[in-house]
Amino acid sequence: MALGEFGEGLPDEGSQPRFTPAPGLAGPVEPIELRYASFDDLRSLGLSVTQATRVLERVAAGEVTSPDDLACVPGIPRRQLVELKLALGG
Repeated sequence: MALGEFGEGLPDEGSQPRFTPAPGLAGPVEPIELRYASFDDLRSLGLSVTQATRVLERVAAGEVTSPDDLACVPGIPRRQLVELKLALGG
């Protein structure tokens, strides 16, 4: 691991980013397919009840079809979007 400008650890070139699940929650073994994700799947990724509900509503409406589309879901911070994309294989 290389050190960044401010001393923080940066992944080595060519290494894969790793998904870190929310504290106290087990991370997925394989990426979850967003269109088949259940409420419990989304909660296991660290989404709140409200966030998971909003995602499922937008998936059902066809507004969210890929992890990149999650940016249109209100209430999901940018950092969490990055983590979700990794967990959802995006």
